[in-house]
Amino acid sequence: MSDYVVYVYTADMFTYTTASGQTFSGLPAEASGGVSAVNVTAANPITVRLLEGARPIAITIRDTDTGNVRVNNQNWVNSNLRFDEVSTSQHILGGSYHPGSSINAAYTYTGATAWNGEPLSLVTYRLGGNGPDTGPVQGVMVSQGLVPGTSYKFTGTYTTQSAPGPYPHYYDPTDPPAPCFTSGTLLATEHGQRRIEDLQIGDTVLTMDHGSRRIEWIACRQVDSATLLRKPSLAPIRIRAGALGGGLPTEDLIVSPQHRVLVRSRLAIRMFDGHEVLVAAKHLVGIPGIEVVTDGAPVTYWHLLLDQHEVVFSNGAPTETLFTGPEAMRAMSAGQREEILTLFPDCIERALAAPARQLANGRRSRSMVRRTIAHNLQLLEHTL
Repeated sequence: MSDYVVYVYTADMFTYTTASGQTFSGLPAEASGGVSAVNVTAANPITVRLLEGARPIAITIRDTDTGNVRVNNQNWVNSNLRFDEVSTSQHILGGSYHPGSSINAAYTYTGATAWNGEPLSLVTYRLGGNGPDTGPVQGVMVSQGLVPGTSYKFTGTYTTQSAPGPYPHYYDPTDPPAPCFTSGTLLATEHGQRRIEDLQIGDTVLTMDHGSRRIEWIACRQVDSATLLRKPSLAPIRIRAGALGGGLPTEDLIVSPQHRVLVRSRLAIRMFDGHEVLVAAKHLVGIPGIEVVTDGAPVTYWHLLLDQHEVVFSNGAPTETLFTGPEAMRAMSAGQREEILTLFPDCIERALAAPARQLANGRRSRSMVRRTIAHNLQLLEHTL
C-alpha cells in the first residue's frame, strides 16, 4: 500500500469553449457510460482555459495495490483518498470530503500540447460515489503543468476505463523543471574556467552566439537525500566525459533532468529541420555514458540567468542557461520569482519568443536517442 501526493485542479478553475463557440464555466459533466457530456473529436474540438491565478491543490491518494489504483469489477477506478494529514476534511466545490473518501476517474481529454511541447492529457475525477456515476466532475489531474491564463485545445476523449495511476507520472509542481547546473560545474569565461558556485551577479560567461555576457541572476537550491529517496525524479543526470562526442564534455558533467544539452548532428537535421537542437538531459539517458545518478547523495542545483536564453560551455560541453518560460518560473520559490520578474518584467514573453535554439519535445527526443544508439552515432558532430 502506497500513498502519493497528487496535484489537482478543481473544476471551478476552468472555462471551456465548444466547437460552436459557446463558452461555459467549469468543465463538462460526466455522461452515462463515463464519457464527456461534450463529444470531442478532431472535427469537434474543445478548448479548455485555466483561469488567471489558478494554482493546483495537493491531495494524498492511498494506492491500495502498489501499482495502479485498485479497479473494481466494473473496471472503474476505486481507490481510497486521504487529504492533508492535519485536516479532518477537505472542501472542494462546496462539498466536504473526509479522509477515506473514494476518488473515481471519469473521462480523459487528449490531443493538446503542453508549454514544453509534450503531449498533454487531462483526466477528470469525481470524489465520492462508487465508480460509474453521472453528473458534475470535481476537477482534473494532468500529465504536464498548466499555465494560468492559457487555453488548451483537445481533439479526443475517451472514458477512463483504467486507473489514472501510477501517480508519480502526474504533474508535480515541486519537481524542478528549470534547467540547473550542479556544484563543481566549470563554466567557460574570458578568464578561463570557473566553478559555478564561485560566480556572482556581474561576472561574465562565454556564450556560443554572443561572446561574453553578464550574469544577471544566480541562485541555488539544495535537494537532500531524503527528498531524492521520496522523489527519484529529482535525481541528476550524469554525462560522462566524452559521451556527447568530440571528447565532450571534458570531464563528467552533472545537471538537472530538465537541463537541455545542445545536439549537433545530421540526424538532428533530418528530424528537426535544423542542425542544432536543445534536448533535455533526461531524454538522453540510454546513450552510452549518460545515466541517472542513483547514489542518493545530496545535490545542489544552480540556476544561471543571463539577459536572454543562451548556450554556454559547461565542462566544455554546449548547454543552456536558465530558460524563463512559464513552467520554469513556476518551479522557483516566490522570492526567486519576484526577484527575476523585478529584473526582467518581460522575461517570460522574451523567452518564449526567442529560445537560443529549437527546444526538442520528449517524444521526438526519445526517438532521436533510439536512432542514435541503433546506428552508433554521436550527439555532437563537428563536421556536417
